[in-house]
Amino acid sequence: MSTQQLEQVKQLQATVNKMEVTLGAIADAVVWVGEDRLIQWCNSRFESLVNQSHATVCGAKLTDLLPLTQVGQPVALSCYPDVQILNGEYETANYQLQQDEQITLQISGSSTGMTSDRCAILVIRDITLTQRTQESLQEIEERLQTLINATPDIICLKDGEGKWLLSNQANLEFLQLQGVDYLGKTDSELAEFSNFYHDALLNCDKTDERAWQLGCVHRVEEAVPRPDGTVSSLDMIKAPLFYQDGRRKALVVLGRDLSERKQTQVALENSLSLLSAIFESIQDGILVVDSSSNITSYNQKFLEMWSIPPGLLTEPDHPQRLAYLANQLKDPDGFLQRVRELYSQPELVSYDWLELEDGRVFERYSCPQRIGEQIIGRVWSFRDITQRQKAEAALRQSELQYRSIFEAINDGLFITDIETEKVAEVNPAACQMHGYSYEEFLTLHPSAYIHPDSHSVFLEFVEKTRVGEQFYGQAVDICKDGTDNKWYPN
Repeated sequence: MSTQQLEQVKQLQATVNKMEVTLGAIADAVVWVGEDRLIQWCNSRFESLVNQSHATVCGAKLTDLLPLTQVGQPVALSCYPDVQILNGEYETANYQLQQDEQITLQISGSSTGMTSDRCAILVIRDITLTQRTQESLQEIEERLQTLINATPDIICLKDGEGKWLLSNQANLEFLQLQGVDYLGKTDSELAEFSNFYHDALLNCDKTDERAWQLGCVHRVEEAVPRPDGTVSSLDMIKAPLFYQDGRRKALVVLGRDLSERKQTQVALENSLSLLSAIFESIQDGILVVDSSSNITSYNQKFLEMWSIPPGLLTEPDHPQRLAYLANQLKDPDGFLQRVRELYSQPELVSYDWLELEDGRVFERYSCPQRIGEQIIGRVWSFRDITQRQKAEAALRQSELQYRSIFEAINDGLFITDIETEKVAEVNPAACQMHGYSYEEFLTLHPSAYIHPDSHSVFLEFVEKTRVGEQFYGQAVDICKDGTDNKWYPN
């Protein structure tokens, strides 16, 4: 062999060594199989895959080292990758290999060499982790799709060119795009599929561009007509996303229909307005506090009744407010003690009177404020009953005077209940005239003490009295001892 040929052999050997080093360094397993189906060469990754040394691998059959399966069934010998590669029938495919656990192998390959000395080169990649990752990502994507479809809010994702990447069912239903293949289409293109929302979709380009120009989250409330003639108020949020170099990446579009909430808010405001008007029209002074004794509400009447300066209610010192009220009372200590009792026992209901130094009398009622079963505060109600007490006192005095005259007069006086025709009241003189005690008289029916000959007179008296007419007449009574006694009903 000449010197030149020896040099070429050295270079070829060096090239082969470099190739082996290179193939040994890659993550994929590489194996050469001859037409006799015996392995001619493999890299270290293939040795690790089959857990055999290089010397043991070379000369062995691929079917013996790699018992491949597909869909749970062993791969037929005639369908093994090396056989199909040599037959020119092979396409990259996935196989399963059972080791300590089942792994998935992706095998690709090609044939090389002359017709008389061909071999199959197989590149084997373990895609178990990749496949599991893809399955997890697919599961996450399905969950995400389920989640966004479950929300009633509008959700849409567009790329930097305005092409739709993702939309939930609520958005498609709102824009009447159900069943439309929206993927990769712009708003302008999708406008052709929605007659009613054609113009609204075209206008989306303008609001999208505004969000891109701002470069930050853009929020706006839009009034959108609906096919049923109503108008929906949408709270639209558009959030642009950018690549690090500033190029447009994606636009997140969120929308919430505020119509029902606004209607509820209007109804609530009307209710609050009505309650506020009622609250202020009540003649009682009302004070509401929370569980920490902080004032949450009061009406003008409360301020007027207690002559409270406006600044006092904003005073954080609760004891100072109580002291201001207590100082107006005849019994300040009793007032403070009762307040402490009610605050320490939130479930109690209280009713009492308060006497003020200026002579007024307040009726005080207090009860817990509840939401469901939870006590969240306490309501205090104060009513000025000064005039009512004066009227009641005057009435009692009048009754005493009437009673004194009624009992002191020497004539016999009866007060008859027109409905029952029985004696409702009688004075001592009448009891003495008839010989009955006061208690006995109140149990008697007129037939017991009116002479039968005078019954018609009594009946005439009753009838005229019922219609509001005056009556004067003469009748005869029967005393308890049976004797007669004349009387003149009037």
